[in-house]
Amino acid sequence: MQGKDTADIFKVLYQLSNQLNSSLDFEQVLNSAMARVIDLMSAERGFIMLRQGDQLECHVSHGIPRESVKGGKDYSRSIVDLVLAQERPMRLTDALTDESIAPKASIKMMGVRSVLCVPLIVKDRAIGIIYLDTTKMSAAFQPQDLDILVAFANNAAIAIENARLYKDLRENIEQRVALERKVVEQEKKTAILETSQAMREEIAHYLVHDLRNPLGVVISNLSYLKPTAMNAFDKDEVEAFEETSQSADKLVGMVNSILEIYRMEEGEVTLNSTAFDVGSMVEELARTNRRIVSSEVALVAQVQGAPLQLHADKDMIRRVLSNLISNAAYFTTQGSISLCASRTHAGTLISVSDTGVGIPEEYTKKIFEKFGRVETRVGRLKGVFGLGLRFCQLAVDAHRGRIWVESEVGKGSTFFVQLP
Repeated sequence: MQGKDTADIFKVLYQLSNQLNSSLDFEQVLNSAMARVIDLMSAERGFIMLRQGDQLECHVSHGIPRESVKGGKDYSRSIVDLVLAQERPMRLTDALTDESIAPKASIKMMGVRSVLCVPLIVKDRAIGIIYLDTTKMSAAFQPQDLDILVAFANNAAIAIENARLYKDLRENIEQRVALERKVVEQEKKTAILETSQAMREEIAHYLVHDLRNPLGVVISNLSYLKPTAMNAFDKDEVEAFEETSQSADKLVGMVNSILEIYRMEEGEVTLNSTAFDVGSMVEELARTNRRIVSSEVALVAQVQGAPLQLHADKDMIRRVLSNLISNAAYFTTQGSISLCASRTHAGTLISVSDTGVGIPEEYTKKIFEKFGRVETRVGRLKGVFGLGLRFCQLAVDAHRGRIWVESEVGKGSTFFVQLP
């Protein structure tokens, strides 16, 4: 400091203060400012370290490799740790002879003599340190040098904290903007999907309505031609005619199911509830559906606690169970299909279990969707779940009940219907 008067010192500090507050790129500014401080103090080396969580990171270094500082080498960590712990500046006139520092091996090895180490304080907390030293001579730094470095550290701490806050704010803004973009994009995708779904629903609705008339004509003409066909056709032709009639009837059934599902979704279906024995219905369905089940599959009914009185729309519940049996029959080529009914604390529980192909877990909800198509392959069997399960879902919902499935691929499925 010899040779520099007070006016020069304050002029430099003023310039450094302006420099520190001129940019939020604090590492670039600190590098330049630190070089001027080292020159002002006639120090050999210096660096600035900042706390990053529980660690100290070197951000600026002059006269000492930055990697050495990062690796904890070529400087006295004991001095740095002491300044951080006490949060007070330290000036050593001769580190080799100072009673509190001299015994440290690092001091002796590096031959450090004069040291200035000042904490960077923000809101009564040390966020880092500024360190200067020299090996040339003892008492290289005077008491006023420590005051100057403290003044510089106060400005630097504020500049560093402002830069950190700016960086955090910028990152938060960027994250928020990115999140808002994702939300807007998702909302656009959702709107497009909803519009597309609405269009599909509307097209399907009109298409199904338009199919009823020509299908009615086909069914009517087939019925009119049937007596003649039975007498005039040979065996193969009769089989083809019967297959055509059955397919037409099936198509009419599908059209009616779709229209009924639309009405149920719009709340236009009124339940015709009566009291009946659901146990008797289950046993009857096991008998009447024997014809649709493979000869290698047993169809059995189990009723616990008969009679099981239920107050519901009898025809609708019959259709629900018939659909579940038809699905089970289609996907089961050997083993058994079991219809069970019992009383539980929640009401009446009916289940349809099979030993068929099973349903992958990720599809156990999709199968109840109106247009949800799930294909499953086990061996050579391939199946697609149709509209029947959507009807089942809506019919059970209308009764304030619950329907679900438990399944394991290759071992079979069990559909449960819980009715209050």
